[in-house]
Amino acid sequence: QYDATLDLLERRLPGQRLAVRRALAQALKPKLCRKGATDTHAALLRLARSPEDTLRLVTTNFDRMFHAAAKHTKQKLHAYTAPMLPIPKNSRWNGLVYLHGRLPEEPDDTALNRLVVTSGDFGLAYLTERWAARFVSELFRNYVVCFVGYSINDPVLRYMMDALAADRMLGEAT
Repeated sequence: QYDATLDLLERRLPGQRLAVRRALAQALKPKLCRKGATDTHAALLRLARSPEDTLRLVTTNFDRMFHAAAKHTKQKLHAYTAPMLPIPKNSRWNGLVYLHGRLPEEPDDTALNRLVVTSGDFGLAYLTERWAARFVSELFRNYVVCFVGYSINDPVLRYMMDALAADRMLGEAT
């Protein structure tokens, strides 16, 4: 329950939200010098492309590993970073979606504040402001989704999958 722990930590240290996020950004810096560091990300970039070369890939990771993999393999990469997400439809989406935000290349407090890392952030993204919930529900309605390294037991996604199942039981087309 990292999200709840980070939420409690940010609350316990008044005025230190950015300090916690800056430390998190440092801790999440990948070690790109390792042999094969971007191999998995490069493979996912290839697998997520359509025959027409359209990329449709969503990550909940904050790191910039996909950018490093694209650069290493000389692939073009357009990225959408939360909360500015595309509409998940064929005509409107071609790129990588950072659903929970992306760590900035250079220090940027605004980008760090937009990361979805605490339980409060998840509440805003999925329940109050609902931009993440809208994106994910439309994603499930319009595409076959393949999860890699992510658990459908995540509470938010489990509820969304159960809601889609309930819709189907009521005769709704999903």
